Amino acid sequence: MKKTNIFPLILAFIIIGGAAWFLSQNNAVKSSNTTITEQKVANVKINSGQLIIATKTNLANQIISFSNNGQNKIIFTDKTESAKILKVGSTNVQTKNIPVIEGTGELALIALDGTGKNQILNQNFNAQDLSLSPSGEKIASISFSNAEKDYGYSLNISDKTGQNTKTIFRSNKILSSPVWLDDKKLVFIKAQIDDKTTLAQIDIATGDQTDLYSVGINENLYDLNFSNEKLLISLGTTDASSSSLYQLDPTGKNPKKLYTEDSGIIYNPTFSSDKNQIAYLVNDMVSDDPYGAIYIINSNGANKQKISTGSKIISWLP
Repeated sequence: MKKTNIFPLILAFIIIGGAAWFLSQNNAVKSSNTTITEQKVANVKINSGQLIIATKTNLANQIISFSNNGQNKIIFTDKTESAKILKVGSTNVQTKNIPVIEGTGELALIALDGTGKNQILNQNFNAQDLSLSPSGEKIASISFSNAEKDYGYSLNISDKTGQNTKTIFRSNKILSSPVWLDDKKLVFIKAQIDDKTTLAQIDIATGDQTDLYSVGINENLYDLNFSNEKLLISLGTTDASSSSLYQLDPTGKNPKKLYTEDSGIIYNPTFSSDKNQIAYLVNDMVSDDPYGAIYIINSNGANKQKISTGSKIISWLP
């Protein structure tokens, strides 16, 4: 009987196994203290502070910090968490914590200094948008109900644990983007009966409202932020083909166009702490990709640079 030489087979298994191990290591989500090598950030110039974004790989949701010293880090990943992040909220430079909804609706806080996630605050928190107040003591959220009795959108205020929730405004039309001006006042976007969109301010104690800025039926207000004492709003076409970034005073006065984006809708506009740069996310609103491209530009609209893809710009810390 002719003998079979099995050495080539053994060698082939070794080569294939080694290649599989190598690919698995390169595709693994890095730990929270590992420099991000897969992001193309080598030529990106962030002049000040830390830009914090949320993104996702095929394995995990991540919160990433881009730093002016080049130490770009994954500061949180839910790779080993049993409850995955469903929604990332908004925060500000004072609190340095970000509210998230995970699992089946649990509310939690994640520290932006990389020390990890605090305990779960509420086991059943219903919100489409949420934002932590400057003091970190209150959470503003927008929820939706399709029940006939309570149909519509509600703007709610809760304590920092997600308890003691009070509805301060309700509408049958879309509400979005709750943003704190201070611990007593919020701004948000509301759709009107005539389908116009309006930037409104509300006193959380009295419920008194003031309309700050409205646009016509051929345009939409898509997003807003309060950054470095200025309101930043995204004003775009109704077909979501392009948008422009405007700066306003906190009262909604003195609008100034900063930049026009021709590739889609601007979201999460955020000034750097020195006000010399702006970060924003672009979503074309028509593709199936839930994530967008994240860019930074100079505050005069020059020097546009893509730094990542992601689902949200969280904050730009000093």
